[in-house]
Amino acid sequence: MVLEELNLTAGDLVRGVIGVLLERFTWLMTFIKAVGILVIIYSIYLIIKVFRDMKMRSRVKRIEGKVSLIDKKLDILLKQKSTKQVFPEEEKSPEKKSLGFLRNLFKKKDTKKKKKSKK
Repeated sequence: MVLEELNLTAGDLVRGVIGVLLERFTWLMTFIKAVGILVIIYSIYLIIKVFRDMKMRSRVKRIEGKVSLIDKKLDILLKQKSTKQVFPEEEKSPEKKSLGFLRNLFKKKDTKKKKKSKK
């Protein structure tokens, strides 16, 4: 009688132990499933982020190239301006000299005269 009851196979024993463990730790299985879902969502987020960062890097490189081109052009223009006189000489009275910086800062520009002289 005792021998007949002990005549279990190893597979039956493993299935029995796993069944008992699953019944006792159902909350653990639910937690493992939730963590697995979060890992999948995070990996999808990382893949999307990699593609977005690659696109952003290409934009930054393109903008950097444009900025360096503008910088070179400005250097050329400044070299040309340095050979010419930037501000034409104006006759100044002693009163105007005392307010030189502020007068030049708030001076009205004569755009009409420049437009007429260009035509």
